[in-house]
Amino acid sequence: FLGLVFLWAGFGKIYDPQGASTFLEALGFVTREHSETVVLGIASIEVMLGAALVGGWELWLSSASALLLLVLFTLVSVYAVVSGAIVPCGCFAGAPKSAVDKLTIARNLWLVVVAGSLALS
Repeated sequence: FLGLVFLWAGFGKIYDPQGASTFLEALGFVTREHSETVVLGIASIEVMLGAALVGGWELWLSSASALLLLVLFTLVSVYAVVSGAIVPCGCFAGAPKSAVDKLTIARNLWLVVVAGSLALS
């Protein structure tokens, strides 16, 4: 399941990097000229992690890496909510484009638990 989530998110960003680029720019993490490159880099990591998780390759390493990435995404989401940024994250292309909120953080925390469970198994 977690591998498919990463594949969906990664390929979604590759297909439509603008949503995630706008999010990172709005939070001041990257400049407009670098945002798409950063997003495509993140997407590439997500696709590689997704493929590793689906394929069962080095499951401990891939799930621990997914856990670290999800913790980072969760912290960015918390920052967005606390700072009052009202902008969609562009996390999943084709998904409803609602602003990052407490539900986004809850979803991420649930995925953190899933990744942590895999890493500990």
